[in-house]
Order: sequence, then C-alpha cells, then structure tokens
Amino acid sequence: MGRTRVETEPQSRGFRFMDDLPYEILNEIGLHLPAKDTLSIIRCSRRCAAIFGWSLYHLDSLNGHQALIWGARTGRLSAVKMAIAHGAGPLSPVIYPDYDAEATLQRETALSVAIENNKIEVARYLLKACHSIENVWAEKSYLLHSVKCPKLMEALLAGGFSNGVNTLGQPDTWNNDDVTPLVAAIEQKHPVSTIRTLLKFGADPNSKNVSSMRPNVSAFHIGLWSDQAPVVKTLIEHNADVNEADGPEPWSKTPLGTVLQQARSFCDEIVALLLRHGADPNLSTREPGAGANPIMLATSPDVLPKTFARLLAKGAHVDEKVQFELEQVLRSTKSDVLRWGSTFPGQAWRNTDHKLQILRQHSEGLLEQTHWI
Repeated sequence: MGRTRVETEPQSRGFRFMDDLPYEILNEIGLHLPAKDTLSIIRCSRRCAAIFGWSLYHLDSLNGHQALIWGARTGRLSAVKMAIAHGAGPLSPVIYPDYDAEATLQRETALSVAIENNKIEVARYLLKACHSIENVWAEKSYLLHSVKCPKLMEALLAGGFSNGVNTLGQPDTWNNDDVTPLVAAIEQKHPVSTIRTLLKFGADPNSKNVSSMRPNVSAFHIGLWSDQAPVVKTLIEHNADVNEADGPEPWSKTPLGTVLQQARSFCDEIVALLLRHGADPNLSTREPGAGANPIMLATSPDVLPKTFARLLAKGAHVDEKVQFELEQVLRSTKSDVLRWGSTFPGQAWRNTDHKLQILRQHSEGLLEQTHWI
C-alpha cells in the first residue's frame, strides 16, 4: 500500500502543475504529444482532458485515425460534422506512417471512403463541405465506378462529379482495363436505376472510347453481351445506335447480329425492341454479305419462331433463292436436331417446324404483318 502512495503522489503533483499552465500552452502541448501520452494525461486531469481531448480529437481527425474517417466509413454523420467543425478537411488525404509524405495519389479521403462504403448522407454532407472537388477527381477518377446506389450516384453527379461521367478509370485493381462508369455499372451488374442516372447526366451509350482494352466497342455493345435485358432496353431508350457495328471490320456485328447469334433467353424481347427502334432487319454485319444475314441467323433452333416471324414482318429480304436456302437449312436442322446437341431436342424440333410453317405463310402472303411488329 505504501509503495502505491509513493508512486502516485509525484504524478498528482505533476498534473497539478500542468493544470496551472495557460490554455494556449496546454493546447500546443496536446497538438504535439503522441496520442498514447495524451490519452494517459487526460485520464488524470479534468482540465487537461478538456483541452487535450479537443487537441487529440482535432489531430486524429486530420490524420484520419479517428473521427472523420471513422464517421465516413461507418456512416456516423454526427461524428463527421464534429470533425469538420474542428477543422478536418473532407478532401485531406489520410496520412499513414508507411506512406511517403509526397505520395498522395493512393491515399483515401473522407469523401472517397464515404463513397466506397455507400454512405449517402455522409457523402452528400462532405460534398457540401468541399470548396472544390477538382483535385480529388483528378486523383480518384474511379470513384463513380464503384457506386451502386442510384441515390448516391445522383448526389455525386449533381454535386460536381458529372464531368467524370465519361472518364476512364479502373474499378478493380486486378483489372487492367480502364472503362467508363457506365461500362463498370453494366459489367458489375449495378441496378438499372443507377445506369439510368448515369445516362441522365450525360453518359454516352454510343461512345467508342469506353474501354482501354476494347477499342471501337461501345457501352451499348457491352450491354448486349451482358445478358441483362433491362439494361439493354434502358440503353436503347436513351438513344443507343441500333445499327452501329461493334468494330471497323466488314464482318463486325451489328446489335441485331450480336443478339441473334447469342440466341439467349431474352433474344426475342431485344430483337423486337431493336426492330421497333429502326434496326435494319437485313443487316447483321457492318458490310452487307460479310456474314449470315439476320433471317438466316434466326434459323437456329435456339431462336424462337416468333423472332423469325418478326424479322419477316419487318422486311427481311427473302427472294426465291433465299427462300430455298432457308427451307434447306430448316429441314436439315429438323433432321439433325439431336446431333446438334440441343438441351431440349423436342422443343428445338418444334421450333424449327414452326419456322417452316411461318416461312410458307410468308411466301403465300398469309403472314399477319401487324401481329409481329
């Protein structure tokens, strides 16, 4: 017991001495002391706690070790507001001991942390607290690429990030392909409402500069490959070019050629939409004749009969020669459907037989055009 009193008595005298120091000196001490020493002092002196506590909070907020970054990461708006009130900067980079003082490009800011963690209210508040986001945008051009929430995307684009809506960036460190936010949203299967927000603020579905590793390919073509019918519909509704090929070569595929060749479950829905918006029913490649025409692609047993009929109703060219070729292909398909390895041979056979009937009706002028348009 006696030994304990001997150890504590000098400490209490020391802290009483510090209590008598002017506020300005204590505040300066608090800003320069290591955090662990400051914490030790504030546990022993109420006055020091009042002064050093603020200094510790202020210092840690600036360094990102406590309030501001913690609040941005967890979505605690009250902590973020207090940190900003104490002078912490929403765009000040987090300073970690292992980082070079000049290496600011890889540092996170409170704003980037809030965006990456989908904290909408915090991000909106930090945007209002920013004097300018030009520097952070130059250093963090990938921020829009990771945003899934449409409300957060709206807040960012309305808050000054709209100049980056068509800017290339890397959404993933493991992927060397620089893409636009629109392509990132399509490939990462973000909500359609988020994609719609990007389009609203100027994302271009027809631009060919959307991928550093896939030149000449537009966001629309990437959407066609994504197996997401709602995304494709949204892009078409926002003026995607329904006849532009996916490359400069003569055999580069048009959207109609891409969809028919894929023959996925939503093929008919997209073909109908493409035709309704002006897709050429006779063009599947950039140059006519560089590949099978759309009606020939539609003979695949995986393409529905109604898709075949839509093309005919919309003006697919079928003269006597083409008629003969189509009949030959369809009959051959019927007889060889089992050898084609179709998952559902019975359905594939029926689809092909139905197409033969549709082709016959078309040649006799009996196909109801308006029914398939």
